[in-house]
Amino acid sequence: MKVSRRPGRGRAVQITKEWFDAPHPNPLHPVGLRMDPRTRTVEVPTKKGSVVAGIGYWIQMDQGR
Repeated sequence: MKVSRRPGRGRAVQITKEWFDAPHPNPLHPVGLRMDPRTRTVEVPTKKGSVVAGIGYWIQMDQGR
C-alpha cells in the first residue's frame, strides 16, 4: 500500500500474525523495530517517542522517500 503525506511518501505495511509465527530469521521482520512475541506487539520508534502496535495495525516504513 502506498501512502502519501506531506512532505514525503512512504510505504505502509500491515502487522500480521505471520510476523510472530514464522521461524527465525523471519524476512517479514522490518529492521529497527522491537517485537514482543509473547504479547504479539511491535514497538515502533517515532520522532515523539515509541508507539506500540498490534496485529492488524498499519505502520509506515521508509518515510521521506
